[in-house]
Formats: sequence, structure tokens, C-alpha cells
Amino acid sequence: SLTNNINCSDTVNWNSGSGFDPVGSNSPKFVGSLNGNNYNITKLFISRTTTYNGLFGYLGTPANISSFGLINASIKGGQYTGGLTGYMDGSTSVNNINVTGGITGTSSYVAGLVARALTGSTIDNCYFAGNVTGGSYTGGLVGYLQGNVNNSGVDGRIITGADGGGFMGAVGGNVWNSYASTETVTSSTSYDEVGGFVGTVFSGANITNS
Repeated sequence: SLTNNINCSDTVNWNSGSGFDPVGSNSPKFVGSLNGNNYNITKLFISRTTTYNGLFGYLGTPANISSFGLINASIKGGQYTGGLTGYMDGSTSVNNINVTGGITGTSSYVAGLVARALTGSTIDNCYFAGNVTGGSYTGGLVGYLQGNVNNSGVDGRIITGADGGGFMGAVGGNVWNSYASTETVTSSTSYDEVGGFVGTVFSGANITNS
């Protein structure tokens, strides 16, 4: 659990300019829980070319992350780059998380909160404000959703290489009671599927009251 606000401004000087080393990757994944008790983590800096970037690189099963702000973050990575996490397995949950800042991915699956969320994962009452730039499957909150999102929102500017949306780049899961209020959603090529809320909708997806 967090017991205080954390100022991470010095992470810009860590690891020869690469910044903070994300917690967990595809091996080993982060498994466990973090309750932020409504504190803030400010000015987290990451600048890498590797996969699985964010405060958490990869959330494995089971994991529960809740109740804190990730404020004025500057995060850059390769594939699977998100403000909070690059990847969520099934049976993982993220609740009451607020992210602001700039998120950039040099490859596919990029988002302000979670780059990719698998079937069985849950995102509830989360928010992103800022700029997101990435390749295929880039979204304000989630890059590619196969799980569930409820009561969440985005205010920002989304620039995507392909398959991008103000809220999600692509969805094959479920979304309820959510919104995207984005300044612009743009694509680098004319044939990509891009939308104010979602770019690509796969069979079986359900979007309600959003």
C-alpha cells in the first residue's frame, strides 16, 4: 500500500536516461496487489525501446491495482506501452486509477492506461488525460480491449499509426458507461480504421451507454 505521495521527478536521471524500470515483465509478471489509498505518484519518467512499459510492465494472474493517481507521467516504449501497464492477463483488475501526461509507443498496442487487456480482466472507474501516440491499436484508455471496462473516461489528443480511437484502439470485449472527449484522433494513413471512441470493433464486442 502507498502511505504517502511519491515524487518521481528524479527518475529522469535513472538508468542512464532510460528512467524507471517497470515493475514486472512477461517474465516475471507482477502478481499481487497495490492499494494506493488515493495518493499520487508524480512525474514518473520512462524512455525505452523494449516491450511491456508503464508503471507496471505486465500484470499477471491474479493482480489488483487500485486507488491512486499517476500524474504528469512521461512514458515512452516499444510494443505494449501504457501509462499504468503494458499488459493485463485475465483475472486481473484495475480500479480507481487516474493517469495524466504523455504516452508514446514506437510500435503497436499503446494507451494512456492499459495497452492490452485480455478476456477476464476488469477496468473500473479509471481516467486518462493527456496525449497518446502509437502504432496499431492505440487508444486513449486502452489499446486493445478483450476484457471489461466500466465508468471510465478520456480527455486528450490521440495520434495513431493505425486502428486508433479516442477511448480504445480496438474492442472485442465489453464497455459500459464510459466516454471519450478528445481534441483530435488522427491517423498517419488514409485507409486505417480510426474513430472518436473506438477504431476497430471485433465480433462479440458490446458497447453500452457510452
